[in-house]
Amino acid sequence: MEELYKEFGGRIEFIGINLGIKGNIGDFVKNNHITFPVGYDEGDKISKAFGAWIETNILIDRKGVITYKERGLQEDLRKYLRKALE
Repeated sequence: MEELYKEFGGRIEFIGINLGIKGNIGDFVKNNHITFPVGYDEGDKISKAFGAWIETNILIDRKGVITYKERGLQEDLRKYLRKALE
């Protein structure tokens, strides 16, 4: 995801959400050289609202509509982002 952030970050907002065990997310971010914002899903509110689970990529347009939702880092996500920015 960091690679996609570096490519598209100036044009698309990226936010990482930790859906797992609450811990020191700061260490994870630092150790993995993540430069986009990352937060914790307190009470699983985000995962329940969006039907997300570990490694789920969700794109929400400016109107709040989910336009893409897939698990894992898919190569088609890069293609989708390029097309969305055309």
